[in-house]
Amino acid sequence: LQRVTTEGTETNRQTKQKFKMNEAARSDKNTALPNISPNARWTQNGIIVAGGHEKGNAVNQLHHPCGLYVDDDQSVLIADHYNHRIVEWKCGATSGQVMAGGNGPGNRNDQLYCPSDNVIKHHFRQKSGFL
Repeated sequence: LQRVTTEGTETNRQTKQKFKMNEAARSDKNTALPNISPNARWTQNGIIVAGGHEKGNAVNQLHHPCGLYVDDDQSVLIADHYNHRIVEWKCGATSGQVMAGGNGPGNRNDQLYCPSDNVIKHHFRQKSGFL
């Protein structure tokens, strides 16, 4: 059995955290790792910024959101995986606007098939137009 001291435990946690961060960096070169202070304090209550009305396909619902991108204007673009669409939620909005897809799964110009965060990461912004 290994004896663990408070100092050893903290060092072990830091080593594990660095390892996880390195693994994340290697798995996706486009992923930006946040620089969070070890003394950061987190709020205990969050707010819902999109969805929150059970799963579904209405403009105020999502079905397996798979990725998101926060734009410069605080709009949130969400890859709504099983609704085969990209939805934009403006800051403070109670519903989203379908920006791409939403016409069932497929490969037509007006369709997507199970979009993920890679679709919206750099290629899709309302300001610059569609893909």
